[in-house]
This record gives sequence, C-alpha cells and structure tokens, in this order.
Amino acid sequence: MGLRLAQKVLLIALAVVFTIGLTFASLELPGLLDAFLQRSFAFPGFDHGLSELNLSKTELYVQQFHIRFIGYLCLLLVVGLIVLGFVTQRTALSTVGAVALFLPAFGSFALSMFFLAGLGFLRLLWIPFTDVSPSVMELGGIICVPHDLAMYVGSLFGKYPRHEFMAVCIGTGLFLFLSGTIAWFYTRFRKHNVADFFVYRICRHPQYLGWIVWSYGIFLFRNEHFKKTWTYPDSLPWLLSAMVIIGVSMMEELGMKKRFRDEYEAFARRTHFMFPLPGLLKRIARLPARFILRIESVEKRRHQSFVFIR
Repeated sequence: MGLRLAQKVLLIALAVVFTIGLTFASLELPGLLDAFLQRSFAFPGFDHGLSELNLSKTELYVQQFHIRFIGYLCLLLVVGLIVLGFVTQRTALSTVGAVALFLPAFGSFALSMFFLAGLGFLRLLWIPFTDVSPSVMELGGIICVPHDLAMYVGSLFGKYPRHEFMAVCIGTGLFLFLSGTIAWFYTRFRKHNVADFFVYRICRHPQYLGWIVWSYGIFLFRNEHFKKTWTYPDSLPWLLSAMVIIGVSMMEELGMKKRFRDEYEAFARRTHFMFPLPGLLKRIARLPARFILRIESVEKRRHQSFVFIR
C-alpha cells in the first residue's frame, strides 16, 4: 500500500514538474529569444502601421532583405509539416506545425510588437495572409465571442472582468493539461491501454483541450504598458492552430480505435470528445457529416478530412 502511494506521489510530482517547466518555458523563453534577436540584428524601430511613411519604409525593408520570400517559404514549411503529420499519422509533426503557426503571438510577452522586430520577426510567417488582404487576419474574429459574451454579462452587473476571464482561461487550461498528464502518466505506468479515469471521464483529450483553452487566454493577453504596437490581430493564427490540434485529436482517435477496437469504442461512447456539449448542440454539430457522409462519427481518414475542412 505504501509503495503504491509513493508511486502515485512520484507520478503526480513528475506531471507537476513537466507542466510547470513547459509553462515557464512558454512564458520565459520568448523574452530571452527576443533579447537575443534585438542585440544581434538591426530591426526597423517603428510601427509600420502608424503612417503612410512608415508603411513605405517597411516595404523597402521587406524588399531589401527578401522578407516576403522568407515568409512564404516559412509558411509553406509549416503547412507542409502539418500535412505530413496527417498523411504519415505522426501527430507530433502536426502539433509542432500548429504551435509554430501561433508562436509569433508570443512576442506579446517580450513587449516586442514592432513589425518584424525581435521576436516579432517570426510574424513573417503571416505575411502571405496579409498579402491577400489585411482584413484576412480578422477572419478569426469569431473566436472573440466567448470573451465578448463574458464582458456583456459582466456589464449587466457594472463590471468588465477582462483580466479575470483571461486568468480563468489560463488557469483552466493549465489544470486540464496537468490533470491529463497525471492520468496519462499513471495509465502508462500501470500499462493500461486506455486512460479512462479522472479527467478522462469527461474529456477524451484533456491535454489538447488544455492547450487550446490556455492559449486562448494567452491570445487575450494584453499589457496596457506595451511600448510598441502591432496592427494585425492574432485571432486567425490562433483559430487555425486550434483547428489543427482538433484534427490531430481526431487522427489519434482513429489510431486508438484501430489498436484497441472495442475497448476504445466503449470509452468513446461514454466520454465527450473535448467539450461537454448538450445533446441538441451535439446533434447540430453532426448534421453535415450525417447528411453528406451518412455517418454518426469519424471512422476513417477521409471522414476526418471532411470534418477538418468544414
């Protein structure tokens, strides 16, 4: 009994250390990387969207250093990484691609918001979107609905709990990730096929959901004392990144169903995919697949592709 308790404590400690380390790296490394880049390279020292003159100077900088070509190449590599992960069923590749797509937003923590300055240089990854139209970056604006709804409800009581909402998202995301990591470690240690206890009783992908909720809080992060500005929103990159993560979750499910069949099927029937949704919303979400593919759930890779594109 004592040994079992010691093992559980050790697994929980490992999960806590892993989660704290990953979170610390996510918040601290951007600042260190930004400082290194600022010392090593001469970046434009102005907000490119502040005036027509600054826009012209930015365009000259982009042409002189072939920034546009580099941006297109980087985006192509990231998209290729995501596609390769789906094709080869190596979920780690697609996950890395999804994180890379949203990574430039972490420049917020370094207060480096000039166009292509310091860590903001990673925003060259988004240049192909802005070349189509600056308004393309606003297509992800729908993700602000939960935040706006929370602000509206708060306003009814004379409050605008922006910081509280952001803190809840970040805290909830970290809790889900930590809980999923603990359960996953314990499942591996006990050599079970399927993690079906603790947080896995309500969500089949708590770590991915945790990352989505946590990164949503990061997306909402705004420091009132930013010394620099960036004129394009991060909503579209976040939305695309979250969609890839959801696609990765579906791909992993196909692998689990193939490996463990009845055991995983039984688990999937009694547990929500990610968000616990009321029955009516579930049926509405399944309507396109039901009418077009004549299926109730994702069973094959072509079904996954349809749901992902939709």
